[in-house]
Parts: sequence; structure tokens; C-alpha cells
Amino acid sequence: MVNKRNLIKKILFFIFSNVYALQDSSLFWYDMDKVFDPIPKTTVIIDDIFKTKQLDLLDSLNPKNKKIKVGFRLQLFETISKDIADEKRLNFQKVFNDTIYVVFEAPLYRLQLGDFFSRKEAEEKKKNLVKNGYKNIWIVKSRIRNRTLF
Repeated sequence: MVNKRNLIKKILFFIFSNVYALQDSSLFWYDMDKVFDPIPKTTVIIDDIFKTKQLDLLDSLNPKNKKIKVGFRLQLFETISKDIADEKRLNFQKVFNDTIYVVFEAPLYRLQLGDFFSRKEAEEKKKNLVKNGYKNIWIVKSRIRNRTLF
């Protein structure tokens, strides 16, 4: 009789523990739409004081970003092959004796020349290159290095 009671207790324990385990997890009983934290008010305060976003302000304080400006470059060539881009970059580097940037924007590798603050500067350089036989060159807007800080 004692063995039957122990067996029944074990079976009932097994059944109840499995039923309890199959219930919804305690992590999913709440509504996910109401869980999100509210937007912190610090950005509003920074906006009111400095008339800018907090991230923009912090980004501008980074010394690296003082060297980067929006300007223009001359795009010399583009290809889908990295090997061809590297080969052409070396060739252009020898000819122009200036920095040739390789910009990857999937699926193209673009070779760009120069750091021009104004479009007029870029157009003058482009005219000189066209006179020297380079035909397929165009001006692109880009983030450029600030030459005055180097």
C-alpha cells in the first residue's frame, strides 16, 4: 500500500510539474507596447541651451571630426573589382602624386582625387585634367579632410 501511495505521489508530482512548466513563461505576461522607456528629457534641455541635438554636440567636440568637412572630390574611375581598383589607384597615384581615395559603396569601388572645399576649386582641377586627356571625370560631393588642420 505504501509503494502505491509513493508511486501515485511521484506520478502526480511529475504531472503537476510538467503542467506548471508548460505554462506561459513569466517573461511574456506583459504587453510589449507598454514596456518601452520614455525618451529622456536631457536632449530637450541640451536642445534648448545649445540649439542642437545632444549627439551632434558631442560629435562636434571630438577632435577627429574637426578635421572632416563636407566638400568635393573628383571621381576618376569605378569598378566592381577590388583588384582592378587597387591597380588603378597605384597608377593614378604615380601620375597625380596626390592622395587617391578608394570609396566602397556596394557593389562599386570608386577612385576619387582631392579634397576641395568649393565646387569651383574642383571644376578648375577637372578642367586641367580634361586638357591632359582624362575624359571620364566628374565632381562628387564628399566628406573631405580639412587641409588647414594637418
